[in-house]
Amino acid sequence: MRSSIRRSSTGPFRTVALAVAAAAVAAAALAPLLVDGPAAAQDRSGNAARNAAPPPAAAPTPSDSHKIRGVLAWRRAVWTSDPASYLKAVKELEQARALGPAAPDLATLFLLGMSYARSGSPAKAEEPLRAAREAFPAFPGHLLAEAIRVTGERPGYHKQDGTIPAIEILDAYLVDIARYDAKAPFAAELRYLGYLERGLRMYAIEHHDLAIRDLGQALALTRAEGRTPAAELVRTLSQAHRTVSEFDLAESTIREALGADPGEPSHYLVLGMVAADGNHLDRAREWYARAAARRADYAEPRAKLAYLGWESGDLDTMRRQLEAYEYLTTESWQANPATRSPGLASNLRAGWGTYWLARGERLTESGDLVGAKRMWERARLEFARALQETPGCIRALNSMIQVLSRLQAPQPEIDEYTRRLEQIRQGAPDAPPAYRETFC
Repeated sequence: MRSSIRRSSTGPFRTVALAVAAAAVAAAALAPLLVDGPAAAQDRSGNAARNAAPPPAAAPTPSDSHKIRGVLAWRRAVWTSDPASYLKAVKELEQARALGPAAPDLATLFLLGMSYARSGSPAKAEEPLRAAREAFPAFPGHLLAEAIRVTGERPGYHKQDGTIPAIEILDAYLVDIARYDAKAPFAAELRYLGYLERGLRMYAIEHHDLAIRDLGQALALTRAEGRTPAAELVRTLSQAHRTVSEFDLAESTIREALGADPGEPSHYLVLGMVAADGNHLDRAREWYARAAARRADYAEPRAKLAYLGWESGDLDTMRRQLEAYEYLTTESWQANPATRSPGLASNLRAGWGTYWLARGERLTESGDLVGAKRMWERARLEFARALQETPGCIRALNSMIQVLSRLQAPQPEIDEYTRRLEQIRQGAPDAPPAYRETFC
């Protein structure tokens, strides 16, 4: 039974090669992926035609050309975690589907659905993935697609409602994909995605040792394929090493990636975080500034620089960096609403709450209690907005308790926030998951 599943699961991908064999450049690129079609497979089974000369390849159709470009874009997207490449894959594979036969092959359906799921359009992923499941039920990649579906958005660094169910699905998927022919089309990508997706979710539920295991496997597959590691992979692996106090491994992981891809701004960001862990704040500030300089629209180093401004008491710098952080973040959300997440919105609002709280403290030092109260009221509003977005924002809860105390709020109100904070810290069943970010 299992062997018949393996044959049926790899065969549909093989048929793509016949359609593209005549395109010399594309065929060279796809040869390792989309190998012999059904005729060649029949020859290998012992058919007498195995000794015959191969038939002349048919000229590629417009559908074939789009399929080639779509497959190449999807492969690039997998190894780079680049949403723009997934969008290109969507465009090309939709064209291939529109111009191609009435019953598209597994590669077109599955890669199209996965590209939609990873480019911020999970609803559009449902139809091609459902068609792929119905036409090719034995293909193991369906479990991978299901794990991505139940999580909803990209795992990021924080637990979501579907994170644990997704990990259970990925456990089964990785067992199945281990039996998948290693020489079959997309075998490396399918294994890589399994380890990457499970590793990201292990990190999200704070199983950092297991995250290191899975992300290390993904990194090993990347190297075996001669690819440059994706910034998402390197960053999360380095973060996991930091969390378990393996600071040397965290730094060596990111420095190796920086050597391979010196233009990637997130590598400089993570090196800043490693420096901050060691209390080397001047060095951290330099790395964050270099990260911001590498890409003008990169918002996250602005939040880190704002935080360092707050730590050092430089509220003018804190405000400038928060303004830049807010501008870049909201610009990104307007350009692509799918990039907005409650966590990011919470971090932004908590940043402003922290600023107004500090401004209030500064005014009390000069004796301006009326002005301080105005600042604390603004802080109270910002922390409330942060907690509305993400109830588990730990620093916003802590700071809200401080603000309410300074404003002499009713004790029951203060007690309620204290109760919520303790529930999160103790992992109470009905408590929201803890959310930790620069200002959260």
